[in-house]
Amino acid sequence: MKKILYSVFAFAIAAFTLTSCEDVPAPYDTPTGDGGGTELPEGVYIDQSFTSSMGDFTSVSESGSLEWYNDFSSIMVTGYQDFNGDGVKENQAGVTWLVSPEIDLTEAQKAYVSVNMAMRYERGDINENNSILISKDYTGNVSTATWHQLTYNTDDLNGTAFTFVDKNINIPADYLGGKVVIALRHTCDESFSSTWEVKSLSILEGEAEENPDTPDEPEVPADGTYIDETFSKDFGVFTVETIKGNPWIIDYSTAKATGYDNASKTTTPSASYIVSSPIDLSASKGATISFQYILRYVTNYGEPIEGINNKVLVTNNYTGDPSTTTWTDITGTLTEGRDWETWENYSAAIPTELIGKSNVVIALYYSCETSSGTWEVKNLTVKEGNGESGGDQPGGGEISGNSITVDVSTLGLEDGVALETVTLADGTTLTFDGGGNQNTPKYYNNGTNIRMYPKNSITVSSSQTIVGIEFTCTETEEGIYNASGDITTTSGAVSINGTLLTVSGASANEITLTDVSSTKGLPSQFRFTNMVIYYAE
Repeated sequence: MKKILYSVFAFAIAAFTLTSCEDVPAPYDTPTGDGGGTELPEGVYIDQSFTSSMGDFTSVSESGSLEWYNDFSSIMVTGYQDFNGDGVKENQAGVTWLVSPEIDLTEAQKAYVSVNMAMRYERGDINENNSILISKDYTGNVSTATWHQLTYNTDDLNGTAFTFVDKNINIPADYLGGKVVIALRHTCDESFSSTWEVKSLSILEGEAEENPDTPDEPEVPADGTYIDETFSKDFGVFTVETIKGNPWIIDYSTAKATGYDNASKTTTPSASYIVSSPIDLSASKGATISFQYILRYVTNYGEPIEGINNKVLVTNNYTGDPSTTTWTDITGTLTEGRDWETWENYSAAIPTELIGKSNVVIALYYSCETSSGTWEVKNLTVKEGNGESGGDQPGGGEISGNSITVDVSTLGLEDGVALETVTLADGTTLTFDGGGNQNTPKYYNNGTNIRMYPKNSITVSSSQTIVGIEFTCTETEEGIYNASGDITTTSGAVSINGTLLTVSGASANEITLTDVSSTKGLPSQFRFTNMVIYYAE
């Protein structure tokens, strides 16, 4: 009898349980911020927070082995990581998707995607490499689905800090009235990668104000600092791009470049860059790059060693490949050291033609062939302002109105070393060439002047139109070093009045003056201590 009663009770409980389950809604069919379990409010089609998990989203690697993962209370992806655990970050290529569960927009009249995200280090097209897409035929294979890109406003992204902003994108009408899938697609290559962080993604009923054509007024960073890297532990916002041989490395809390191996006493022919992430100088009135450095073994008895290069470069058209990018050389003259304790100070103005641009990239470049120098760099900054000139710092000259006055003794030029390119405070460059003469243009402390010989030339290049140049020539008891007036110019005309050699009537962004004297000695030389460059109003 007891067995019969127990059976009746068990049957009743089972029936009650089944009936109860039939009346409970299925929250697991509705994706939410917790990956299911809470019914969404009306007008909210998905509301996913990534602060602690990926929820109902899935990371898919279309190519490469990168994945989306949770970190810093968000979900993120990057191709720039320390993949092998050696303490040095490197780039890996990949196309990596974050795919949503199926979202039912059957009842939606209008809807938009809202994504809270931050981004840095993107050097290409933000929307192309960090894409938000929608599909209505996704069945589990990202490669075979038809995707429509939802282009978003990129304002306030890709700056000098990870600042989270909300991006709202309206969903096209063709994707309403049915079920869809939303995906985030990250694309990078072996040259560079952005870091993309996302805190939340929602789809809401209604129409969003996207405002793609009315970006906020650009602003200079509050502290005026665009880049501040010590290189004490890593390259920070810089990426190593090696063409051949030995790369830049972090060594003794500095960024170090050399092709020489002290253990084997051998030199590896090398060429390598460290390239910054883009800097937004849209609101800048002038900016300066500065760093400390030690540079050794680049000359032999005062003469530059062939094949050794150490350059500071800048561009606003970085291609992703430094070897194919057109760079502006703002190196000026670097001072060769005699020990490993004395740090030189470098400072140069960002050229004026790049001020106001939103994608300025800076690079340090070294190369060597049979012999190599060693270049150590630390405490690199890019800050608002033109900085100070003088001493051993490039970027000299005093700007006044539509002219710049240059005392060559303040340019930090090394005594008796062949001149190449000197960048002035306003971004104008002076480029020197020997023209085949074994005596090339040089600066000498004795006389504090730049000396040029027959066939030597100086090219003055500026983003502004140059209308005149005035040189103050050196005068000694023997006479005036003005090449006897045998100076040609590519624009305007040359005249002499005492110690003044003047180019007037010019109108060009680049002017080359050449010493064409056919005599020898003092009458053939052009030496100057000062110059004034005049620009068009």
